[in-house]
Amino acid sequence: MNNANSDSNLSAADLVAQHATMKQLLPLFSNRLECAEYFARTNAELYGIDRAVAACCVCSESPSISIANYQWQARFSTGVGFGRLEALLLALGHVGIKLKYTVVSFRTFHPICKGCKRSLQTKRGIANVLNFGTVFADHGEFAGGARLGRNNLF
Repeated sequence: MNNANSDSNLSAADLVAQHATMKQLLPLFSNRLECAEYFARTNAELYGIDRAVAACCVCSESPSISIANYQWQARFSTGVGFGRLEALLLALGHVGIKLKYTVVSFRTFHPICKGCKRSLQTKRGIANVLNFGTVFADHGEFAGGARLGRNNLF
């Protein structure tokens, strides 16, 4: 890990403390997996359960009444597997590949007040409805088979 940024001479820890994204940290590391593992480790420490005992992380004014926790997960492809079992299945007519990947995950905990919690739950509910609708609009069909959106000629 190269811990110095040539442009600003900030370390990776400094960048994470300034809420840098993984994309901003990537030039400091030799590969994406190493960057993701560092990002996960430092954010898990920065937003650990023991640090979620302050004022609301949204409004910074009201005392927190609960703790919101988020599970973050990223998959990194590490190659394709083709062993004896896959060769046998291929000989029997099954065409498929086994993808190998590494999962990097971490949890963050954030103190939140009653008003901000209610607001976030409302926004999440609206987002879920919109996401549900866009999945079916994207495929052009709704649950009952009714067509939505553009005409698909083919």
